[in-house]
Amino acid sequence: MVAKMTELSLQGSTALVTGASRGIGRAAAERLAAAGARVVCVARSGERLAPVIEAIGDRGVAMTADLADAGSPWLDENFYETNLHASYESDDT
Repeated sequence: MVAKMTELSLQGSTALVTGASRGIGRAAAERLAAAGARVVCVARSGERLAPVIEAIGDRGVAMTADLADAGSPWLDENFYETNLHASYESDDT
């Protein structure tokens, strides 16, 4: 039997959701956060991500990137260390 999302505990997990500013991506980001995950919300528009992060609260962080762009900093091997790691350092990880 598959557990319902409300029954899942994702405490201590981090999820990366692309297309998080609307539709399925936004719904996924909100449900993952509700289940306890920290959520990195990615979209091309930071303006569209603002309401998502507001809804998620301190469980979310917005990252603006066009993942179809080969020059995107997301493809840099040091991106995580320089941008995300510091955002998520805490005692519960």
